[in-house]
Amino acid sequence: MEPALDELWPEVHRRYCTRYLCKNFKGHYLGPLMHQLFCRVVNAYSEYTFKKALERLVQEGGRRATRWMLDLENQEKWCSHALISA
Repeated sequence: MEPALDELWPEVHRRYCTRYLCKNFKGHYLGPLMHQLFCRVVNAYSEYTFKKALERLVQEGGRRATRWMLDLENQEKWCSHALISA
């Protein structure tokens, strides 16, 4: 679907739905704390707060949860700080 959208509307910026990402994340990493940390990472408005939120995610959820988030494609499609700087 991405290639078709790129061909039809190349100048339109698209983002991933954070509700959908959160649902997938919660399927692997349970608990209200993990949900809260996910929201902190996704909604970070500066690179500094993004890195701090990732550090906290490593502390609480281990490296697997952090790797799950960082393995997502382009950060500017799902993270607020990257969208602002893009």
